[in-house]
Amino acid sequence: MSQEILEKTNEISESIVDYVKDFGRQVKSTYRSLPQAKKDIFFPEVEGLKKTPGALSRILYTAGVDLGQQAIQRGAGLGAALGAGGGAALGAGIASGGVPRALYGALGGFRAAKKGGIPGKIGNAAFMLGRTLVGSAARGVLGGVLGGVGGGIAGFRGGRDTGAKIAGAAALGTPAALVGPFAAGAGALAGGALSSDIASAVERARKQLATGGQSGIFRS
Repeated sequence: MSQEILEKTNEISESIVDYVKDFGRQVKSTYRSLPQAKKDIFFPEVEGLKKTPGALSRILYTAGVDLGQQAIQRGAGLGAALGAGGGAALGAGIASGGVPRALYGALGGFRAAKKGGIPGKIGNAAFMLGRTLVGSAARGVLGGVLGGVGGGIAGFRGGRDTGAKIAGAAALGTPAALVGPFAAGAGALAGGALSSDIASAVERARKQLATGGQSGIFRS
């Protein structure tokens, strides 16, 4: 059965690839058969690039410089660093489940023990506690990786202000995660709001000290 499914899957994949290739050839053939006047009307960008040697490289270079300048102005590097660190810490804290998860695992082990009396229950509780902690650590690592990647991307796109908000959310949310995910969420909201106000004040001061401003010691 599994072999039949694999064969059918391969057939479908090959059919899709063949269809895409045929469609591409048809589009290319249709484009080539068009009169030059219609090409200029329907594909002005393509024809303009073909008629202007080096235009594409200049466009890409200009776009790259523009994106780089925008990244510098919004503080993308600092934002990415703050966002990655804060996102990793907060993600790990929430994913781990905190102290309640560990206590719940130990309590479940204590209740589940059927033999050995109290020593047996204590031993099983310790075993389940260790097992729960290992699971929490594994979830924490995964949550940290995902949170770090997401926070880094958000910080890079949003700049220093966004990075500061994520870092502030982690500063209060991560310790609160020991109590549980809901406490972590509440702490993250409070930390994000507080750091947002701080970041706004710092940004206003930075702009006042930017080139052309009062002292001109920072770039805008």
